[in-house]
Amino acid sequence: MCPRVPPPMALPSYLARRVTPTPLPASAAASRRNTPARLRRLATRAPTAAETATSPCVCTVGDELIFGERDSNGNERFLLRSLHERGAPAVMAAQLPDDAEVIASFLRYAKAQSWSPIFVAGGLGGTHDDKTREAVALGLGLPLVRHDECFETLDAAFARRRAAGQKNNDFTPQRQRMAHLPEGCALIDNPIGAPGFSVAGVYAFPGFPSMLQPMATAVLDELEA
Repeated sequence: MCPRVPPPMALPSYLARRVTPTPLPASAAASRRNTPARLRRLATRAPTAAETATSPCVCTVGDELIFGERDSNGNERFLLRSLHERGAPAVMAAQLPDDAEVIASFLRYAKAQSWSPIFVAGGLGGTHDDKTREAVALGLGLPLVRHDECFETLDAAFARRRAAGQKNNDFTPQRQRMAHLPEGCALIDNPIGAPGFSVAGVYAFPGFPSMLQPMATAVLDELEA
């Protein structure tokens, strides 16, 4: 028997108000009409099998965000600005803790609203508090399985580090956890670290800005093409 899927999480009223559509002022509407077609397509064309964006959502993960331990959230700002500049501003931005159940509940809510794409930044490392892989699988009702291509990519990367004499180069069982991903996902290439992944309109990126920014830009370019 399949486990029951919890109902979508109800947002507090102050958050729900943030996503209530309001008419554009005449000046803003005119500005949008004058936006180059290449930038308008992301917001206006019909969704495709590639889960083209219509109502983007940005989710940044980390206890340090919830505890107010950072002066700013650069990943959130980068993703929101990138979407806005491409003519498809996000309908929601959320900061969530390193808690798989909380992240999964938010993803279920976002999917129930037909928000897409959903960008998730952070929580893809190999430490005990990196919960995003598990959370995405839980939120989408998918098993978490070893992704062979991801495993081989990581194994080769650590082998290169050992060959170069770099420290911290063991592909430990803890690091092997980074290759356990939601079943059926596709990898997002990361030349300088562990891959991200995409599945069912959810795009997950590492939290390091030097990794996230080129990866997210590549994904947006592909969605916009």
